Amino acid sequence: MTPHPSDIIKTLEQERETLFFADVQVRGYYPSYIKRYFKENDIQIHMEQGDEEMLRHTVDFISFSYCMSGCATANEELNIQSKANILSTVKNPYLASSEWGWQIDPEGLRYTLNTYYDRYQKEIRIYLRRPS
Repeated sequence: MTPHPSDIIKTLEQERETLFFADVQVRGYYPSYIKRYFKENDIQIHMEQGDEEMLRHTVDFISFSYCMSGCATANEELNIQSKANILSTVKNPYLASSEWGWQIDPEGLRYTLNTYYDRYQKEIRIYLRRPS
C-alpha cells in the first residue's frame, strides 16, 4: 500500500502466502519460511516415509488463474477490504473495480508473470478467457 517498512514486510508475507503452493510444487520441498510459520502456529505436517522423495518430482510448467490484484498494509486504518470470491485484499486506490468488486489490473498480470518466471524459470502457460 505504501513504502512504509511495515507495509513492505506485510507484502512479503502476503506474497509468500500466495506463492507457497507453487514453491513446493516447483522446488520440491517445503521452504524454510513456511516451516517457521508452521512452527510458530503449532501446525504439524505428518510425513510418511518416502513423502519427501515424492515431493522432489516437480512440475514441468506453471498454470494459474489471474482475476485481480490488491495491496497489503500493516496499517489497520487503511485496511479497506475488497472481497472477490474467497479472496480478500486491500483495495488499490489507483485501480477501478469491476461490477464484481475485482480490481482491474492488466499490469498486475504482467507483474505476476515476471514474478513467477524470475522465481522458478519454468514455462508459464496462459489461457485467456473473457468474462461473458
